[in-house]
Amino acid sequence: MLITHGKTYLQIAFLLFAVVCESAYKAPEFHGEFHLKFFGKLSDKYSQTIFSSEGKSQMGTLAKCSKFCVNDQRCIGIELCHIREDWFQCRVCCEWKKIGSNYYDDQPHCKYLEMEDKAEENVAASAVLSSIYDSRRKTAFAVDGVTECERFTCPHSLAEFSPWLRVDLTNKTSVSKVLVYNRRDCCGGRFQDVSLIVNEPEGVRNFSCGFFPGPAVNGDRILFHCENDAVCESVTIIMNYRNGQKDTLHVCEVEVFRETLTLLQTHGNI
Repeated sequence: MLITHGKTYLQIAFLLFAVVCESAYKAPEFHGEFHLKFFGKLSDKYSQTIFSSEGKSQMGTLAKCSKFCVNDQRCIGIELCHIREDWFQCRVCCEWKKIGSNYYDDQPHCKYLEMEDKAEENVAASAVLSSIYDSRRKTAFAVDGVTECERFTCPHSLAEFSPWLRVDLTNKTSVSKVLVYNRRDCCGGRFQDVSLIVNEPEGVRNFSCGFFPGPAVNGDRILFHCENDAVCESVTIIMNYRNGQKDTLHVCEVEVFRETLTLLQTHGNI
């Protein structure tokens, strides 16, 4: 096993996932290693897939999703379903997903594989809110490390058009994911129609880290996955404008992650 800065080969190492080998198939280069997570189908209520494909063979269909994953770091998992005798479907997870939720549905002919956790570092340093509802609800609470918040321990905006929260980072870095903790005591459903934007230095370009339609519920943890090369100095959570309606934005905590270790290169077969 060799430590390298390069991409890795996709490896799915388990025995329960029965596969008929195809002699012409070669595993594509990839940036991680997958393992069987559960038997079932991704729930559209608790996650948002970013790619899907269909085909006549299990291996060929899985290869299509694997090929997509080579170039997209948002790919943390792959679902494969046997639709009928000669037809398969694969889907790639995720633009966002809820953490700690039962984000899959029981489906007898589906399997979900997820990448092993990567070493990552939280680089959120400070925060700025578009407006302040109450001086006791300090904006700094968004990055204070406290992830269980109630009434006076979370930042809270006024009711306004498209309120936003910007989280500034310790330095310019490539962001892999952003984890948002919702308040747990009440009003969790206000967190909806939210876009998460990665801001490049000097406003050169912005990257989407996903759109969460919501509504969330009290205590939700929502994980956004960023596109490749999202190099930035800050990220912004913004509620989208809704037909003249004013909204209130409040969150408990925002964590912004970058990868900290080089990747392992392995050679394996599906």
